[in-house]
Amino acid sequence: MRSYLKSLIACFAIIAITNVYPAHAQGVFDLGALTSTITANTAQQGTKPAGPIPSVTAMTFKPSMDIRKQNVVAFVDVMKKMNADGGAQLEQAISQIDLIDEIAKGIAPYGLRTDSIVDAYAMYMINAWMAANGRTDDNTKEQADGTKNMVMTTFSASPDLAKLSDEDKQKFAEGMILNAFLYSGMLEATKTNPEALVNVKKEVRDAAKLLSIDLDLFEMTANGLVRKKK
Repeated sequence: MRSYLKSLIACFAIIAITNVYPAHAQGVFDLGALTSTITANTAQQGTKPAGPIPSVTAMTFKPSMDIRKQNVVAFVDVMKKMNADGGAQLEQAISQIDLIDEIAKGIAPYGLRTDSIVDAYAMYMINAWMAANGRTDDNTKEQADGTKNMVMTTFSASPDLAKLSDEDKQKFAEGMILNAFLYSGMLEATKTNPEALVNVKKEVRDAAKLLSIDLDLFEMTANGLVRKKK
């Protein structure tokens, strides 16, 4: 999932050139509790639904522009702390646009939306896995669809997710999306620098583990991410 929004990815790449630690960015949104719950329930019940799979509508939310602004501002502030110059350039680059809306336009061809916690999680999983494995090829809609289906089945093991408030869903979704987008920038910045790429791959893996996600348990197939067979 790399062909979309190349100019914005390049902006994120500016920040990724020196000492980027994605775990710091994830801390802005406190995503750990939700992802830990998802992982724990899935571990107990496998990938089989705990009951009827929640509707797609139950996993979506009506976004608040005020909350979106807060999310983006918080994210940019963390980027500035990592790299003052790069963060300032990013802030300037996105000052006249709605970053989440631009990302929404870019991922629409893959059948993904920014107002869905399922789609946001799928986007995170794809981008994190690609970065952790140094993969710079573009993904297909089939891979996005397959990953989203896997996530939806996983989320059905945590039916309370569908009961979250719109505000909580939005913070979760946009936090995952912004981190996924950051990973694209990190990968873009280091794709021709093997030594730096090694560090990025490790940082992304370590950051995902803070969210109770072990990327090494998955492999990318023509139909998206699947758990490796033991």
